Formats: sequence, structure tokens, C-alpha cells
Amino acid sequence: MSSIACGDDAPVAGRGPLEVRVGDGDELTCTITNTRRARITVRTVTQPDDPGKVTSFGFTSGLPETPGPIGILLGGLFSLADGDSVSTSVAPGERSVTENNPMPLGYKLIGLSCTEDKAQNSTVSSGAALSTDRNAALVADPGESIVCTFTNRKVVGQAVVVKAGDTFAYHGDSASYTFGVSNTGNSSLHDVQVSDDKCPNVSPAPTSRQNDNGDALLDPAGVDETKPEVWIYTCSYTIAAHAGGETNPVVNTATVTGVDELDRPVGDTDQHTTTLLHPAIALTKTGPATATAGSRVVYTISAKNTGDVAFAAPLVVVTDARCEAPPLLIGTGGDGSPGTLDPGDTWQYACAVQSAAGESVIHNVALVDGTDIHGHHATAQATADTLLAAPRQAVAANVASGDPVVAPASAKLRGPTGCMPRTAKVSVTGKRISQVTFTVDGRSKKIVKQADSAGRFGLSVSRAKLRTGTHRVRARVLFLAGSSATGKTLVMSLNKCRPAVVKPAFTG
Repeated sequence: MSSIACGDDAPVAGRGPLEVRVGDGDELTCTITNTRRARITVRTVTQPDDPGKVTSFGFTSGLPETPGPIGILLGGLFSLADGDSVSTSVAPGERSVTENNPMPLGYKLIGLSCTEDKAQNSTVSSGAALSTDRNAALVADPGESIVCTFTNRKVVGQAVVVKAGDTFAYHGDSASYTFGVSNTGNSSLHDVQVSDDKCPNVSPAPTSRQNDNGDALLDPAGVDETKPEVWIYTCSYTIAAHAGGETNPVVNTATVTGVDELDRPVGDTDQHTTTLLHPAIALTKTGPATATAGSRVVYTISAKNTGDVAFAAPLVVVTDARCEAPPLLIGTGGDGSPGTLDPGDTWQYACAVQSAAGESVIHNVALVDGTDIHGHHATAQATADTLLAAPRQAVAANVASGDPVVAPASAKLRGPTGCMPRTAKVSVTGKRISQVTFTVDGRSKKIVKQADSAGRFGLSVSRAKLRTGTHRVRARVLFLAGSSATGKTLVMSLNKCRPAVVKPAFTG
């Protein structure tokens, strides 16, 4: 019942009571009006779900006050969290429900829909007006049920920068970097900027864009509507000259900033490490202080890697213009990786200079050039001087100074010629030999440190273990200290012939 009226009196809303004066014999007609009410339900959902109901959204409305844990206060005010709803019955007519601005809460209203089971005559905010009006204008018909759902999305603005660049560099090089910036949130970003604490000239605008839809916003879903856009920025700067106490490796920190759709700043940082390389090599050269003019003088050269990058063995080149042959590697100082001259390693070389009769001094300069894996060179030089005297003067000078007299050294390699027998024996003979290392086709076979009773340093080679053809035998000879030479390499060939083919006898 919505009202009651008797006679000419004004109707009274609700069910009464209604006080009416009736005189004796009066006739009075009372009219009771019943209007079927409508029911309105308002509910909220969030994206993503908020199971803890941390955030509560406020509403203003033209709905009547209702009691309850989640009720409508006087003046039509109420609050709802994710999944909450409130319902009330109303007389037919126009009503309104408006959500308070959710942006200060970090949310944006992205959907408002109302369903009616009778006349579809209510209107709701949509499109651009949705985030500003947030209003449902309802027309409640008698007996109608209206359900309005407000959907709020939690705005997550997140820009991620991934930095890539040179992993190594040399002083004076131009180090280059790229910055890939993407959006891993759910809000488009504007005013995106990238900076770097070591590289000041980061491109102000992207040099390229991937999956970009062209709207000038860094979107979480690009033109493929699935993957985020990626904006690429670049930067380069020159590595300063080497200075004491410099930081190595160099760690660059890139920073990206942007603004989300709620005008909140967002950002991220990423680091990249560049190792500075310093190829360096040192050389020392030693030899006798005095020698006899016309004699062969032996020198020892030491090359040490004083930098922080290795040199491959074939790219360590030691030269000496006065030596009769290129300096020969005679030792690596127990190096566990003889294939590379690593930082801190020292390798020894030897070479000999044949002096001329009447010559007074040997002044020679050794040079070393090391090339690292990136093609950078390191060089050094060392000198050694030897005073030369006539033969008698030289012996007297050596005896007086205590220096040893240089003893002549020699070596010769012998072996079978022609087609090798089943077991080929090769041997080295000579003077002042301390050790012979044999290799066959580059593979180490035997190290002999003691001669046999005939004075031979020998090696036996089995024909059965070789393929048909020519095989190279190399003997690396080292001489005793105080000899006229430190080492010598001898080479010979062994031939394994193809077996003869026997032609069968004719039997008719």
C-alpha cells in the first residue's frame, strides 16, 4: 500500500494510521492505493579481483535509506568493495546512482552496465564520459528489477628498461648502448624519457619502435593487441684515457621515467657492465757481458704479459734483427696453458748472434708484439750489449771476471731413407745435448734426457701405426748451460710406401 485517503482529505502516504472524523449518519468513502515497487541492486567488481576487499568505492544516489552491514545511509550514500552489492525497493520513478571518482584510490572506472527485466529506459555513462560522469540514470517501472554493475580496473603503470651494450672496451673506444623500454603494466604511458649516468647523450626520442600502434603512447599491448610495445633508445660515448685508480669494470645505470593515465610518475632502472681491457707486454734480454770477436753469442729473451688480456701463442711474435734466426721459444715457466700467454705468464726465448772478427761490441734490440683476441696490439723492446775482444783477450777477461767460457754445441738427426722398415729408428747425436723431444706429425712421442751407450738420443717408430705416405719427424734439442747454443730444432721425413702388388702367374 502506498497511500490512503478518505473523503475530501488529502491522501496520506504509507499504510496509515489515518484519523477521520465521522458524524452520525455520515457516509465516508476511503480509497486505498497500492503501487507495486521496483527493486534496484548496485554491485561492484574490480580488475584484478580484490579478495581482501582492501579498497572501498563510495557512491552517491537517490536511493532511500536501508539498514544492514552494507546499507544505504541517509542521503543515499553507501560504499562497496570488490564483489559487494546493496539492494533496496523503491517506488516507481527516476533514480540516479553515481560512483565517486576512483582515481585517487588508484582505480579507473572502465565499465558501467544496468540490466532491466522490463522497460529498457535507463541510461548510463559510456565512452569518454564514463570516467568523468560515472552515473547511471535509472527509470524504475512498477515491479521491475534493475541491477547495475560498476567495474573498476586497478591502474598499474610500469615501464621497464633493458640495457644492452659492449661487454668490453679499450681506452679511446666509443662504447655503444641500446635501451629497450617496454610497458609491463596495464596503463598506457606518456612523457617517456631515458637517461644514463655515464652516457649523457641518450637519444631524446626512440630511434626505432617495435609493435607500435602509432598513438604516441607506450602501450602495454601494441599493434598485435597482445605483446607490449618496445621503444628503442641509443647512446654512445668515448672511454677516457687510462688513469690510476680508475673503476673497472664500468657499471652504467639507465633510468626510464613515464607518466600513467592517472598522471602518476612511474619508472625503472637497469645496469650494464663494460670491462676495460689493457693489453700490455714487457720484454727483458740477457746475454754475456763479454765474448770473443768472431764467436757465436747466445742471448735469452723473456716476454711477460703485464696486462689483463691473453695473447694466443701464434700471435706472440718475438724478433731480433741481429740474431741469425728468429728467437726460439725454449720454456714457458711451467705455464699450465701454453696455448696462450696469459696475464702474469712469462715465456723464455733464445737466439744467437754470430759476431765478426774485429767487431768490438754487439748491440742488439729484441722486439715483441702481442695481439689479443680483439686485434689490439701491445709491444715492447729490450736491448743487450756484449763487449767483444780478440780471442786471447776474451779468455783472459772471462777468467778474470769469473764468467764461464762458452763451449761449442752441436746436434744432428739421422734416420732411414727411402721406404721405412717395419721399425724405423731415428736418433740425435752431437755435443753438450741435455734433452731431445721427438714429435711425429706434430704429436709428441718421446722426451729423451739420457743418451745411450753410443751417445744417441733415440726414437723407434712403428710402420704399422702410420698411414701410407710421408711423415715428418721433428727433434727439439736443448743444450747444457754455458753452451754456444741454447736449443735447436731438427727435421726429417719417414716414408711409408704402398705395398707392392704381385701379379698372378698365368696358368693357361
